[in-house]
Amino acid sequence: MLPETLHVVNNSKQTASVQRVGAPFSVGRSGNPKGRPKGAVNKLTQAVKERLLAKDGETPLECLLALMRAPEPVRGPKESLSSYNARLKLWYHYRFEAAKAAAPYVHPRLQAVEPPGKDGKPTVMEHRFNIVFVKPGAKDAQPQTPGLLQ
Repeated sequence: MLPETLHVVNNSKQTASVQRVGAPFSVGRSGNPKGRPKGAVNKLTQAVKERLLAKDGETPLECLLALMRAPEPVRGPKESLSSYNARLKLWYHYRFEAAKAAAPYVHPRLQAVEPPGKDGKPTVMEHRFNIVFVKPGAKDAQPQTPGLLQ
């Protein structure tokens, strides 16, 4: 690595600019102003991923799905009911956890979306109720609405 040595360079207008020796960019400037793009895989991560897949060819998602689809355990002829129930409970637990871990890779997460109303404004819901009171026992009585003059 080169030591950072600063040289003052004079141009025709007699203003000084600072440049580092061995670097094509001025101080505070980068060769990649936008930076590393999101999702870019570095060489080490890519190499590790390729070695993992080369060993058995199964991705972590495939492993989770295989665990989720494992057949239900069968009770052995000399196995006690309590040990079988414990094994069955553990099987359900592992199956559920595998499905929960694999879900984000298989199904997208749903976003809450409100349907727009008129002119792109939020929808306004208005409900009106009509309450009618009827006297008990009066079969031919007219309904009475409170607050209205008859």
